[in-house]
Order: sequence, then structure tokens, then C-alpha cells
Amino acid sequence: LNMSIVENEINHTNELRTDPITILENRKKTLERVHANFLPELHLIGSIISGSDLIRDFTEGAYLRYKIEYGTACEHISGDLIGQTHIAYKHNILSYNTLTYNHPIDIHLAELGISGNKPPLILIQCTRVDWHGRRLISGYGFAHIPTTNGYNKITIPLWRPTGSLEEELDSYFVGRSSALINSDPIYETAWKDRCRLVTTTAGEITIELYTITRHTKLQGIDSNNNLK
Repeated sequence: LNMSIVENEINHTNELRTDPITILENRKKTLERVHANFLPELHLIGSIISGSDLIRDFTEGAYLRYKIEYGTACEHISGDLIGQTHIAYKHNILSYNTLTYNHPIDIHLAELGISGNKPPLILIQCTRVDWHGRRLISGYGFAHIPTTNGYNKITIPLWRPTGSLEEELDSYFVGRSSALINSDPIYETAWKDRCRLVTTTAGEITIELYTITRHTKLQGIDSNNNLK
């Protein structure tokens, strides 16, 4: 843990910083290879709907950074794998402690193989913004994304590491807080490192996604469990 490190957030670089012509050329080559070999495709279309219990009072706001990860047997075709929402505030003092985002997600992946491939997952990092404009990382979480056709509502519980009593008082009155040095304990080393962290709940995020698959039956995969 480190009280002062905030640059180790989920990195917000994305393909918008790459030459657009290069992006289109690479996307075209990938699609040609995928279609020529009838490789399974996975479309994820939806949005980050809202977050609850993310702020302490109505003067604060919060925004989310997210990252889509997938196994080595998947290949990215299009869509932003990393993104950030706007800063959301409560509509009024009496409203329930829910912040609305409606941030779009539109991802297109190709599955190059099935054996050993892990399902895609989404990592979330929440940052509070107080009325002084100070930014404080306030929560982390992740969830696996279903790969069967249909509508999915995903709720992601957030957590944050807690410090000593002195650090928690410092966090409340000064605005600094304990944060992760890197994002590995969120998922990659969660079962190894999380047991050594003292954490507390930090709200939850609601995501709605429609999963659409293509060419899965040609590979002997049943992806219609969610169809009604």
C-alpha cells in the first residue's frame, strides 16, 4: 500500500492515441483472417449504468475507470478496451445515493482458440472528487463477463484497502487514502495477496451488457444458454 501513489491507477491510454489509419488497417487484416477461417466472434454491447454508495455526501462526485481483459486465445478487433466515465453527482440532496453514468461499452473480440482461454473480465476503479477538486481513489472491483448470448445485468462490489487508525483519520479530514501500488491484487493475484489486505466495502457498480456470438456452433460451442 502507498498513501501518496495515485499515478498507479488503471492506465487510461487507448487506441485513440494511435494513428487512425494504422488502426483501420490492422482491424481490416484481423477481420479478413477471422472471416476467412470462420473463427468465433464475441460482441459486447451495453453500458455502465450506475454506481451506489460511492460518495460520502452530496458535495462529492465520482468517476470510473475501466479496463476489459481477456485470455491469450482472444484477439481484439474493435472498441475501446480502456475508458473513463464522466464525473457524476447526485441530482439533489434528497435523492438516493446513486450516481448515473450510462457510459457505453462496445467491444468486438475474436476467439482464436478454446483450450485454456479465460473468459473476458472487466476491472473497475472508482475515484471520488470532493468540492475542492481533490481526487481520491476510493474503490476497486472486477467481474467476469458472461459469454453466452443474451442480456446480462452485472453487479460489481467495490472494495478499498484500509490503513491504520491514523491513516483513516487522515483520509477523512485531509483527503488522502491508502491505494494499491498496482492493479494486480484486483484480479491477477487476488487469491494470493487479497488475504493479506485489510479491506472495507466501497459501494457497487451496475453494468448491463448484451452478448452476441458468431460462428460458435461451427467450433462445437453452445453459446445460447441465455436465450429465451
